[in-house]
Order: sequence, then structure tokens, then C-alpha cells
Amino acid sequence: MTARKAMPKSGRRGPPKPVRRGAAEPAAAALRIWEDGARELVFALDLEHRVLFASPAARELLGVTPAALGGTRFEARMPAQDQAAASAWFSSVAAGAQPPPLVHRLSRRDGRELWAETTARRTRSTAAEPAQIRGACRDIDRHKRFEINVERVAQQWRATVDATSDAILMLDIHRRVVRVNRPAAKLLNLPFGEILDQDVHALFAARLGLREPLGLADAMASGERSEDEVWVPRRRCWLHSEASPLRDGQGLVNGLVLVLHDVTERRRAEQRQERSHEQLRSLSTYFQEISERSRAALAREIHDELGALLTALKLDLAWIKSKLGAEHATLRERAQAAVEISNQAIAAVRRISTELHPSVLDALGLPAAIEWHCRELQKRSDLEVHVDLPPEELMFEPPVATSLFRILQEATTNVVRHAAANRLSVRLWLERGSAWLRIEDDGKGFERRKLNSSRGFGLGLLGMEDRGAMIGAQVTIRSRPGKGTVVLVRRRLKP
Repeated sequence: MTARKAMPKSGRRGPPKPVRRGAAEPAAAALRIWEDGARELVFALDLEHRVLFASPAARELLGVTPAALGGTRFEARMPAQDQAAASAWFSSVAAGAQPPPLVHRLSRRDGRELWAETTARRTRSTAAEPAQIRGACRDIDRHKRFEINVERVAQQWRATVDATSDAILMLDIHRRVVRVNRPAAKLLNLPFGEILDQDVHALFAARLGLREPLGLADAMASGERSEDEVWVPRRRCWLHSEASPLRDGQGLVNGLVLVLHDVTERRRAEQRQERSHEQLRSLSTYFQEISERSRAALAREIHDELGALLTALKLDLAWIKSKLGAEHATLRERAQAAVEISNQAIAAVRRISTELHPSVLDALGLPAAIEWHCRELQKRSDLEVHVDLPPEELMFEPPVATSLFRILQEATTNVVRHAAANRLSVRLWLERGSAWLRIEDDGKGFERRKLNSSRGFGLGLLGMEDRGAMIGAQVTIRSRPGKGTVVLVRRRLKP
């Protein structure tokens, strides 16, 4: 027979009753699961900051096992320069304070350092368990290093913009100041706080008396850099402004950078240089006028005095020839030859005196003088000369007419001497309130940059440009090897 287990005296059978456990056990188990699975280093310290417990994340964060941390002070895992601050922070937590998270470095076993953020609080003391410091430490190395790099760039930017002597202001799309450097604050004579968020136009008007727009609207509308120079009444200086647009990730303009550079000394130097140039031009004009008067006087002297003497000599030779009979045939021939030489001398005197100062220029004006000069040029050279003159009468002041004629002389002389040209075209006309003179040849041309002025090449070109500058004319010389040369002179006519 099978033995039967004795039944309880109650006489009833049923499922066994569950064993009741403490309420804290499930919460503790859940906490352990979270601690073991957390990516953060979860720890418990005593009030002396010694490690009582560390989660498995210690291996990933510090490169050591949780057991290796037991009994060590938590701040000992930090670089020496961070330990004092960390010790003070943990002491404040142990005293019951709740300070903000501690940002610090951790020293890994492999020698690397990484940035971490630690939060902690003190637990209550009970009869079963003394007070502890419980907390978590998480890896923020990537974020912190990015933040450090950003700050380094910002410091470099601040150091750069503060080191420059230029005033730099960064503006938003509404042209309000969002950033400013020290030179800009010095220019405006305001602290930084009173400059930021101010409308730049109102700010410059109030502080500098500057009403100019500084090209900001143009830069904002066009999306291109805009430059200007303005006079600042309150500072009695010239500023060169450069407004450059800022763009967002989509390429849209969302602000401006305004750079202001003091160019007062440069403007003053330019003014001094301009005054010096003006004095030189006045002096050169004076010498040119003296030279032209001297040439005119010399031309008259040669024409009147020498011409008269040569004419008298020609008449005497003709008279002597007429008195010689047939028996003096040889003398008659010599006398006739002397008469011919006298005629050539008289013609040379007329030519020289005319070239010194053409009387036709004074008597009939510039167009007639141009026509005469081109006709004479064609006689003395192999050039085919074409002249185009306006039908209406052009009247110029004597210095202007003389300078234009001298430019024509110099240009045509260069053609004859250097161009090896076959054709020359000279045109004088009026257009758009200006008088234009164009001299063009089909010669061999040249590259001006290759002319050696120290050896005298190109001085004629400079002379033409100087003569034009003295009468307020613009002289443009265009030439290319094998393509001929064009000299274009433009002078505005007085209303």
C-alpha cells in the first residue's frame, strides 16, 4: 500500500498562500536594473566622498571596473586642477545643499581625459543605513569640446575685431546693432550696452551728426558689398564705410557687417597732392603760354625780318641778272641759281615760322589750321591724309586751340617718324556738349608698357596727355602692335 501524507487538521486542501515580502524589495530591484543598464555612471558615496557603489558604466566611462572604484574618493578620478573644486562641490552636497551640476574632467585609465557632468544629492539617514551621496555622472565630452571650440573661435573673433583700428558693427536685418567692437564703441563714445539693439542710422546721427546712409540699403537690397566715403562733422574726419551682407543657411540676407575706416590722413594727403598737382599744372600752363608767346614772337621775327632780308636779296640778284649781257652767260646762270636759292630760303622761312606758330591758327581758327597742317603733311610725306571737319564754325579760346593743335602736331609727327603708316585720318567734331579730335593711323602700333621713357620713348605721349590736362581735356591713346594707333581728345565746351 502507498503511504499517504498526513493532511492538516483543517481537513481542506487548496493552493499555497503566497509569501509576503517587504514593499521595498521590488523598488530596490527596479533600481538595480536601472543602475546596471544606465549609460550614465550611477554611484553612491559616503559623506567623505568615498565610493560605496558604482554601476557597470564605470568601465565605459573610466576604463575601470566598478570594484576598482570601491573605497576611493570620487574626485581622485579627476585631473589635479579639477579636484579642489570637485571636493568643495561634494562637501556642499554632503552638507545638504543642492548645487547646480558639476562640469569637470575625468581621467581615464588609458590616460585620456573627457568632460563629464555630475549631479548628486544627499540621502536621509535611517537606523538601517547612514546618509549617503547618491548621483550620476554622464559623458558630455563631445558637447563640451564643441562648446570650447566655439568659445575659442568667439574669443579669436573678439580679439581680432578688437585689435583692428577699424570700427566694426554687426547689424540684423532691421539694421539694429547686434555686435560691436571696441573701436566702434570708442568712435561712438558709448559703452557697449548702450550701443546694442540701437538703430544704426539713429545712433550715428545722434552721436556723430552723420546723416549719410553709408550704403546699407544698397547692400541689403542688392546682396552685394557697398562702399562709400563720408565726412563726419562731430569728429571732423573722413570715414570709408564698407557694408557687406550676411546670409543664412538658405543664402538669404539676414544682416550686415559695417566696417568703418578712418581715411582722414589719406584724404588730406590726396588734397595736398591735388593742390600740388594743380600748382604744377598752373605753372606748366604758364610756361606753355610763355613758350607759345615766345614762339609766336620768334615766328614773326623770322617771317618779317629774315623774310624781308631774303626778299631784298632776291630782288638785288634779279636786278644784277637783268644788267648782265649775253657776254656774261655764266654770271647770268649763277645769278639765276642764286635767285632760286633765295626763293627756297624764303619758302623755308615761311615754313619754319608757320611751324613755330601758324598764323592761320590766330587768323582763321583751329579747323583751318588743322586743314592747313594736314595738307602740308601730305606734301612732305607719302601718307594718304583724310580730314573731316565740322561744317559749322568752331571757336576756341587761344590756349585751347593752341593745345589741341600742338597735340595734333605731336601725334602726326609720331606717325611720320615711327608708325610706318600708309593712311592717316584726322577728324574734328562736336557731340554731347564736347569737342572731339581723333587722329588715327594704320601703322605698326606699339605696346605702351614696353616703351622705355628713360631713353626718350613715350615722352611725346606724356606731352600730349599733359597738354590735354592743362586745358581740361581727356586724352586717350589706344594702340596695339599691327593694329595702328588712335589718339582721341575730348574737351567739354563751356555752356
